[in-house]
Amino acid sequence: MKSIFPFYKIGHFINQPSNPTAFELLRFDKMEEPDVDDYHKHNFYEILWTEKGISKQIIDYNEYEVKPNSLFFISPNQVHHFEEWKPLTGGTILFTEDFYLINRTNKDMLFELSFLDNLYTNPCIEFNKKEFDKILQLIHQIETEKSRKDQNPTIIQSYLHFLLSEVQRHIDINEHIHTSKKYLIQFKQFKAVLYPNPIYWKG
Repeated sequence: MKSIFPFYKIGHFINQPSNPTAFELLRFDKMEEPDVDDYHKHNFYEILWTEKGISKQIIDYNEYEVKPNSLFFISPNQVHHFEEWKPLTGGTILFTEDFYLINRTNKDMLFELSFLDNLYTNPCIEFNKKEFDKILQLIHQIETEKSRKDQNPTIIQSYLHFLLSEVQRHIDINEHIHTSKKYLIQFKQFKAVLYPNPIYWKG
């Protein structure tokens, strides 16, 4: 059954629809405007990091203000609209589930992250300056490895794992309500059955 919203792969966000890439890191000041519909869905995960500037993001019809020193998370199947990215300092990290799980035996690793694939938490996470500097260090390490001619996907994936683990630690420290990991995984497994990752369609 066709969706009313177009689904996009990572290749569409670098204006290379046939590119099967499973990971990209793009800075706002260097990226070309992608040829995608304003309202759309992804079949991949996206992390927007904002160092300077303020924007508005719409996820599943809810509007969020994105401020400096923050990360904004978009998961597969969510309806997304990005108001404006050119005035911002920061960038975006795009990755597929398969990329994150390279050489991993625990297939529930993504489900264990409470801020991904979630229907009830704020997709925007704010940090203080010291915390965000640590986040930026990890992003810069990913960017440096990605820019090498002999880049190693396993190294990039490891840095990505460190980044998301650092975010989860921030949430665990600052949130007063802790969700059972067992029930969180079960909830997301059930959600994945109801809304399987779609085959790309645009029409």
